[in-house]
Amino acid sequence: MPDTQQQPAGRTPARGTAQRARTVYDPTGTLDTRLPLDRAPHEHLAAKVLSWKHGGGTPPPQADIDQAALTLAGYARLLIDELHRTTAALLPTAPARQRARALCANAATLLATPALSPTGTLDPALARAQLVADLHTELDSLHPADPSGPHPAGDETP
Repeated sequence: MPDTQQQPAGRTPARGTAQRARTVYDPTGTLDTRLPLDRAPHEHLAAKVLSWKHGGGTPPPQADIDQAALTLAGYARLLIDELHRTTAALLPTAPARQRARALCANAATLLATPALSPTGTLDPALARAQLVADLHTELDSLHPADPSGPHPAGDETP
């Protein structure tokens, strides 16, 4: 019988022992809305995947392609949720809200397709990388520039 005792914090169970899955109770579905999206690593991953399309070298191993596609798919779902939250305050007829709605509909169609290619192609990973880039572009167009940043002329005084 496997050992299912609770391990002390910061320790991993010994090899051969079972780990218990933990379920987070979040009835309102807002737990992930309080955490900022980790944009830089996902942007880098999307750029790397898009570079595979034009890279003349050896393609990466299929396991790397599959992992990238799955990671980008999960991140794209978070971006879609963020886009919905951002556009919820806009009027239903606002062009930005209509653009975002169309992008989210296209994203839902894409994400409904398998993330792993049965034939071992780059296509699903490339599509998800492009989707992440498009979602970032749309979110950037909806968020105003950071007022604490430098001014367009380079003058850092307000």
